[in-house]
Amino acid sequence: MDNKTGVFILTGMLGIAAQVHAIPLYYTFEGSVASICDGAGAIEAAGLNRGDSLTWTFLIDTEQDATQTGNDGTISSFTDTAASDYFHAALVSGNQLDEVDGGFFNALNQIAAYNYVHNHLVDGNRGRILTGSMNNRVQLNMGVFFEDLVIGTVLSGYETAVDSNGLFSRYSANMTLTSIWGEEVSSVPEPSTLLLLGVGLAGIGVVRRGSKR
Repeated sequence: MDNKTGVFILTGMLGIAAQVHAIPLYYTFEGSVASICDGAGAIEAAGLNRGDSLTWTFLIDTEQDATQTGNDGTISSFTDTAASDYFHAALVSGNQLDEVDGGFFNALNQIAAYNYVHNHLVDGNRGRILTGSMNNRVQLNMGVFFEDLVIGTVLSGYETAVDSNGLFSRYSANMTLTSIWGEEVSSVPEPSTLLLLGVGLAGIGVVRRGSKR
């Protein structure tokens, strides 16, 4: 095998690694209820108390547009700017509350589904992961840039639910990132970086072997 062939293989393998990096990944956060405000009675209905354990798992796709969907079915996408990057998120487990008596924010122009990560590129303290609806939403406030999230990162979060009179129930929590995983990624702090490094080293080995023949 000559050098050109080895470089071709290395390039191809790195391309595969980039595709793996782009697959949707699951981010799991664990914590406990820190504070409670139960104006709508949703927390009592859920049997939730201070100190109760929580697990939230988000499916996050950095290659898919962030969206919000209106009650009329209209889907709006967010446009990236020099200061902000937006991409898709969905809560796949961990929701504790339900809207009460059908909720309050039911007008056609109000939000039925939030699905986004707002990664603020200038100030990492302003980013957030937002899912759910205006009647029942789960939010994590990112104190770091999204790309700096690693196992052990602690984010503040909350869930709210609303009743038909517009009264709110809300609990807050400090949530620790405990795993990042996908179909082809192990639960490690920086899976895509480690994968790229491993594939790159393997490709370099192929090139060196080819040059010695």
